[in-house]
Amino acid sequence: MIPLLLALTVAANAEPLKPLKVIAGNLGNQVQVMGRYVTVVGQQSVAVWDVRRLKQIALVDFPDLSRHADPGDASVLTPLAMSPDGNWLVANYLRTHSNGGREPKSKTGSSELLLVSVAQQRVARRLAKAPSSDCIQNDDCPRFAWAEFSPDGGRILYETRTDQSETKTPASEFDDTLERWSKTDERAREAFVVCDTSGRTLQKRSADYALNSSAGDVVERTPAPFPIYMAFLADGRAAYVSSDDAGCQINALDGSRISVLEDCTENSDPYLKSGLAVSDAATYSVWDPATGALKFRQPWKVRRNRFYENDENIPTEDSSAVLATSYDASTTKLAMQLWDAATGKVAIMHEVAMPVADPRLDIFAINYSRADGRLVVHVRLDAHRYVGIYDLGAILSAPVAEAPSEPSVPLEDIDTPPSTKTKADPNAYAVVIGVEKYRQEGIPAVDYADRDARTMYAYLTQSMGYDPRNVVLLTDEKATKTDLEKNLKSWLANRVDEKSRVFIYYAGHGAPNPATGEGYLMPYEADPNYLTDTAFPLSELYAAVGALPAKNVSIVLDACFSGRGSRSLLAKGTRPLVLQQALKTPDNAVVLAAAQASQISASDPARQHGLLTSYLLQGLHGAADAQGDGKITADELFKFVQPSVSRAARLQNIEQTPSLSGAAGADPWIVLTK
Repeated sequence: MIPLLLALTVAANAEPLKPLKVIAGNLGNQVQVMGRYVTVVGQQSVAVWDVRRLKQIALVDFPDLSRHADPGDASVLTPLAMSPDGNWLVANYLRTHSNGGREPKSKTGSSELLLVSVAQQRVARRLAKAPSSDCIQNDDCPRFAWAEFSPDGGRILYETRTDQSETKTPASEFDDTLERWSKTDERAREAFVVCDTSGRTLQKRSADYALNSSAGDVVERTPAPFPIYMAFLADGRAAYVSSDDAGCQINALDGSRISVLEDCTENSDPYLKSGLAVSDAATYSVWDPATGALKFRQPWKVRRNRFYENDENIPTEDSSAVLATSYDASTTKLAMQLWDAATGKVAIMHEVAMPVADPRLDIFAINYSRADGRLVVHVRLDAHRYVGIYDLGAILSAPVAEAPSEPSVPLEDIDTPPSTKTKADPNAYAVVIGVEKYRQEGIPAVDYADRDARTMYAYLTQSMGYDPRNVVLLTDEKATKTDLEKNLKSWLANRVDEKSRVFIYYAGHGAPNPATGEGYLMPYEADPNYLTDTAFPLSELYAAVGALPAKNVSIVLDACFSGRGSRSLLAKGTRPLVLQQALKTPDNAVVLAAAQASQISASDPARQHGLLTSYLLQGLHGAADAQGDGKITADELFKFVQPSVSRAARLQNIEQTPSLSGAAGADPWIVLTK
């Protein structure tokens, strides 16, 4: 084969690093890099190499791997996993048999999951068998697609998939295109199974897949959500990652939650790798899946394009480093750099000149162990396989250049209103209410409600165009039932006209009427035992707003309406107020509420605000500006606030999902200075 030499250095004139070992092969070889082991499947055997020892440690014969006379008859071995001690190999063993030209399917395939003894160099036992099924290509046949050993080597987690049904087309319509028949699959069954080394099933989770008949894409999983990829955690539990707009979480095989990943979103594209949760998005992030804690986060060091084979960032097997590759067809050079994900230190690889212009170069697998200092690179160069093993220990222990630092963006001080271009509006009116401490003995304080209200007042009067003379601030003893009634009814009604915009903010307790289910705002002197006498009904607020001639009324309720449990048992800082009786949002208003009807709302101790208010202020600071035009609308705020609040609440083991009701409108709440 044509040799490919990779060179690693910290200086331009350093000597190229030569491989300690080269494992070569042709395109017909199947090569897998699995931890410190490399397997190479040949014509009639599979070889196992130990990267640390730089030697072949086993050669297991499979005489029937060679193809038979009929192209539809063959046996294919695919190594899937090596045990941590290197004594056992798990492989998928597929046998296919020709259907004698019968259409629409061209062959029948069946798969076995084999446990191979590396020490004895023979097949020890069959762990599982998939039922026979018609298929066109090997990837269509029933198969064991993936496997992994538990950290102690005593259990095996594997995935199997089997086509279940198909749409048959008369042979007379056959047009000799495989694509036509690949569209016939309608459903498939997939399962994740945990077994011991004897093959005994310990856990199992199955699902049916509905496939798109024209593209073959999965369009439905039953049950949902169903794991796409699973792995063993460091403590031996089988787990998978699920993600949505509210965040990411680690789940056990039975679907129960293990942890919520800190500062992770669906766009982070998380997956499990070697007992870690890893992000494959714009930044390289690693979490501890057992606790959800973020271990480290680094930006990618080169332009990242995971879908182009010659320009890619490849995480190492233990997620401690990333090899970034880039091929320049104009110079026929391959440039590589390896960077330590935890420290950001980078060792630059020399540009490697390719022997031919525009070669077909695919990077298949990378393994780098910081403990061993060994790097394994598996590439395909034209029609050849190349596995190079390098010793990076000496180089990485030497002083290396620091990675270029990314520009740091300090977190906004959300208590300081942002600079804006919003013009003062003489027809804008607001009522801001925050009740933190209550007169009635036994009602717990609402953490940060006073701070919430005062900060919201500052935003309205300094950044959102509200004249201080047109904004009423009511806190604690100044927020009595009489004060609420006077300002939310008479004061607004006497000032607002068709050109006015109105903003109403409330942070504090509330309570549902146990007889009617009606929700009440809780003023300073409210008594939950005498709601109709001492509290302010939410229905009266909605009625007063609906009667205003203004076409633009915004209401923010940083509270909830559930009333669950006794108040002495609620978590500190929760706000037990959520609507149990459905109310129609006034036609002229939009209401942003902190939680759903059955939930409680939480606080943000780090920023000392209610959770809704904390992210509302961050959104108004610019985080919610989805269009990048400086104009932030209610709809943009909600799209930022809802997943952010839900994700932060989950980290407190609380379910809280903000809601938006009414017509959001196109008028911005704030116009930032770009």
